[in-house]
Parts: sequence; C-alpha cells; structure tokens
Amino acid sequence: LFLTCAAFIEVKLLVKILELPVDNVKFFQLSPGEYFVSTVKISFYTGLLFGSPFAIGQIILFLLPGLTKKETKVILPLLLSSLCLFGLGLLFSYYALIPAALNFFLNYSD
Repeated sequence: LFLTCAAFIEVKLLVKILELPVDNVKFFQLSPGEYFVSTVKISFYTGLLFGSPFAIGQIILFLLPGLTKKETKVILPLLLSSLCLFGLGLLFSYYALIPAALNFFLNYSD
C-alpha cells in the first residue's frame, strides 16, 4: 500500500519512464476520467510490482522457523536467486519486450 501511494505521488515520472523505450510515443486520453483511471492503474501495478518480492520474502521468513535445517539450506538460496531472476525479468521486459510490442502495435495498421 505504501509503494502504491508513493507511485501515485510520482506518477508523472513513471509515465515518462514508460514512454522512454519507444520514440515518438505519447500517452493521451480519450475521455475526461481516463487520465485518472490510468494513473491509478499505473500506481497500483507499480506498487504490486515492487512490493511483491518483499511480500514473498516475508512469507518465506514466516515459514522458515517451521522448516528443517536441510529445507532451510534449500529455501534461502532459492529466495535470493528468485529475487535476482525477478529483477532480470523486469529489465528484459522493459528493454526488449515493451519496445517490440509497442512497435508492433504502432505499425499494425500500416
């Protein structure tokens, strides 16, 4: 919830970051309330995106005392590697998937 509120305060910066991967693309609104709904969606998904690794880590740390030592030795490296893979997935989608998808949708009508 805290990250969602912080994202809502800085939503203009987030929109600029989302517009960066593709040149000559600007988000626009078609109806009066669309910009507000879009800012709420961007804020919610940003909070969910950056809050989910923390929530998963808290769930695993809650379950950790009930695990055996052998299970604990497996879970901790798995948690760290999953957080690294999560970050790499974010970078890959931002630099590879978003530009390709936006270029496809922009050039689809041509």
